[in-house]
Amino acid sequence: MALVNSALDAKEYLAGRIAAQAEREGTPLPEVERKMLWFSETGATLPDMKAVSEEFDRTCNQNEYEQKIATLVRHLQDAGQSDSDEEKWDAAVSILSEGDHYLVVLIANAAEPASDEARPRGDRGKLILAGVLAGVLALPLILLCTRIENPVAARWAMMGGMVAIVAGVALLFNARF
Repeated sequence: MALVNSALDAKEYLAGRIAAQAEREGTPLPEVERKMLWFSETGATLPDMKAVSEEFDRTCNQNEYEQKIATLVRHLQDAGQSDSDEEKWDAAVSILSEGDHYLVVLIANAAEPASDEARPRGDRGKLILAGVLAGVLALPLILLCTRIENPVAARWAMMGGMVAIVAGVALLFNARF
């Protein structure tokens, strides 16, 4: 399989692979979304790109589009490629990386987990439960400090209670409400 030789070849190959993946998944890309894979401020692009970009801005949500393309790229990469396909993909991305091409950004987004893939199922609930439990356990420990006559033991109990509160807050913060 011949490698790509120009930015146009690279876009044709990469955009074609992404569009074909969307077809395989039963969610073909609308024309405006397919054409946006060719977007560039300064590099090789389609002759009607200004009109395509304006239509895209009017009719599409950019964040959703970028997530959709990143997911398609991840699925392509997860499916495995032959060595020659992988080599051609890498060569195409390398050529486009030398310029200002939206497709490079879209492909790079695939390396980051999607927000719904960032945490295992049930993880948020476990973090919230752990945070609340840490806070609930800290209160009696801190109240116990007022009844301990030994100042060293009281100080250790107070520090333990404070650590539990900090841990609880950290766990709740990490749950990303």
